[in-house]
Amino acid sequence: MLRFFFSSRLLPAVGVRRGTGRRRAAAARPFSAEQLEGRLMLASAAGTTYEKPAIPHGATHESAMLLGGARSHVAPLHVAGARSGPACTTPYTWQTVDQGTTFTSQNWQRVAMSDDGRRQTAVTRGGNIYTSNDSGKSWQPCSQNFALNWEGIAMTSSGERQTAVAEGDLIYTSRDYGKTWQQSSAPVADWIYVSMSETGRYQTAVANGLFNSELTNGYIYRSEDFGRTWTAVTSQSNSWIAVAMSANGRIQTAVSLYIYDTPDPDNVQGYVYNSTDFGKTWTKNTSLPKGYYTSVAMSGSGAVQIVGESNCNYSPAPPGNIFISRNGGSDFAATTAQKQNWLNLFVSADGKDMWAASYQQPTDEGGVVPNTGLVLASSDGGRRWVDSGLPNSTWTSVYASRQSDHVTCVAWGNGISILKNGNRDSRSDARAISGSALVSAAAFAGAAGGAASSDTSPRGKVRLPGTAG
Repeated sequence: MLRFFFSSRLLPAVGVRRGTGRRRAAAARPFSAEQLEGRLMLASAAGTTYEKPAIPHGATHESAMLLGGARSHVAPLHVAGARSGPACTTPYTWQTVDQGTTFTSQNWQRVAMSDDGRRQTAVTRGGNIYTSNDSGKSWQPCSQNFALNWEGIAMTSSGERQTAVAEGDLIYTSRDYGKTWQQSSAPVADWIYVSMSETGRYQTAVANGLFNSELTNGYIYRSEDFGRTWTAVTSQSNSWIAVAMSANGRIQTAVSLYIYDTPDPDNVQGYVYNSTDFGKTWTKNTSLPKGYYTSVAMSGSGAVQIVGESNCNYSPAPPGNIFISRNGGSDFAATTAQKQNWLNLFVSADGKDMWAASYQQPTDEGGVVPNTGLVLASSDGGRRWVDSGLPNSTWTSVYASRQSDHVTCVAWGNGISILKNGNRDSRSDARAISGSALVSAAAFAGAAGGAASSDTSPRGKVRLPGTAG
């Protein structure tokens, strides 16, 4: 079973393939205090330090995926030894939210923010909803004390209206900036992602029908009354993973993941799908082959779109491309971005700024595959990509304000990081990263395929890592 995007659904967890054989992964478990005794202190170019736990002796393949542990603070990251070659140059400076180990170590799943970046909401898997009113500097838990497997979060341009979806549960809506939440009329489903227009009138949520044999209603659902009522608009259950829409909601794109050894008589799995009528009808996109699509994002007009992939059926999981379309999602082509196991993507309203989050792969020997678990950025519409400078981790979500002056990234079991120098001009001289600039193909040969899910009850053949709305 895989758990990816860090919906935890994108991480290979159970029933993943390795070569031609099959193996079953053990349930993920946290490190003990004894295991985390050995730590590696890395000095940054600015002279401050970033604390990164060393790999515990005897750690399992799955637990190693959750490396990252607690960290003291994030330095302006040119971390010595963390990158190699000229790609080390990064114009970004980050800081980590420090609200204690309990806060940091949660299974952070997704984050969203208002256009100005002031209002932000993050959801956790197996936990609560958190909101920030100061651009991500501090976070408050919801007083309703949820303990759900949250998978997605979306909000209006002001942040006043918000919608959150939970796996094996319901769709919830808020009309007070995420302070309180109400159940919608949507059915119980394996909800995994939600997107909405800038006003919130049009909303689309996707459910995965192949992760849980008891929840086979894996359809696309839409709402045109601010999330109060929902209607299924597809009739074939599918392995939906993510959905995105334009600012007005008219143009939408959804992606599904091809899952090995599952019935697919109508050949619906593993494709990109498009809608140009506010999500009422959907068409399979044939510009990309059947594959392993895990994330999607688009500009405000919908003209510029990007799609990420990761073949979570295998362990190690082959890294995937970021594909781009500049004609409203009609045709896609691979970008030069370094291949990673992509969990979540973001595109600014004007299509210039792009962010891509991926997960860190463990090896079967208990180590970590070098240069996996990156966050990449582009400030020229996806033509060049740079390393954001964040430490390697399982980054489950990234989101930015309209002007990209606020950027927030969340990591599975490794806290929340916010951008300190969100200014396009200060980042204009960043050096690009091509597909091979950071790591050779050989370095990926032993990749392990993703972080293990903390879910100890197998729900299907594929579980994705905490991924990615």
